[in-house]
Amino acid sequence: LTENASTTDSQAKTAQQFKSGEVTELLKQPVSIGGVEYKNEILATVTELPGVKEITVPTDPETPPTAVSEISQSNIRIWSFGKTVYVENANEDIFIVNLTGSLITKRTPESTRMEITINNKGIYIVKTGDTTQKIVIQ
Repeated sequence: LTENASTTDSQAKTAQQFKSGEVTELLKQPVSIGGVEYKNEILATVTELPGVKEITVPTDPETPPTAVSEISQSNIRIWSFGKTVYVENANEDIFIVNLTGSLITKRTPESTRMEITINNKGIYIVKTGDTTQKIVIQ
């Protein structure tokens, strides 16, 4: 979030851009991960999809919340708490990218529950196998 509408940081957005819905529209745009393009239509219909529930206030890292939603359509679970991304039951490499599609980190699962620290606040996409989840680091 920036107060300066003429900033050169392409990721910074003004309060007016958030209020107008422009940021939500940007989040709906496709993201390319590993050469595969993924559509982010979940923001538009997050309460209408089966297996999706709204998360209120994350309070416990043992209870998997994210700031947006939790999707439980497979045995793979992805969520965030504070500056940590949790991934359970991943059998394939874990990719974390920012909203511009830049790779932040790639990890090979070493246990059934991976904990990955992300130092910068923001919205990220986590992908492992066929499972993709948008998470927020605060």
